[in-house]
Amino acid sequence: MITGGSNEWAKERLIRVEKDAYSKKKIAYYEYCVREEKSSKNCRWEKTETKNTIVSKSGIYYVTFRAVNEEGERGNESNIEKVYIDNNSPIIKNIKEKEITIDSIGIEVEATDELSGIKSYLYSIDGVNYEEGKLNY
Repeated sequence: MITGGSNEWAKERLIRVEKDAYSKKKIAYYEYCVREEKSSKNCRWEKTETKNTIVSKSGIYYVTFRAVNEEGERGNESNIEKVYIDNNSPIIKNIKEKEITIDSIGIEVEATDELSGIKSYLYSIDGVNYEEGKLNY
């Protein structure tokens, strides 16, 4: 059994073997597969001596482990852990000044984020004290 997946976006996730696989012969090492589709048909299995892996490439992935015994026989695949990784910054496409007065400025910002989306906008005046902006300000 493996653990570490989450439905929440993160910069990286540690996926680890929580409970060892059953094997009649001694387990020599584990292999893991990180893929974009749920099916493991086209897996590129990687060896790990540590019983874990860190997923940090941006995207949505499915991770599976399997044990390999000392004779090289591969066991069944573990449960699947789904991870959501986003290390890409949002892209600001356009900024328009809407209203300017003596003590304020109104702006319209158009931005995109292909993976986790945009939860809020932060702004700073002269690079000091970032604050969360309102939807309309």
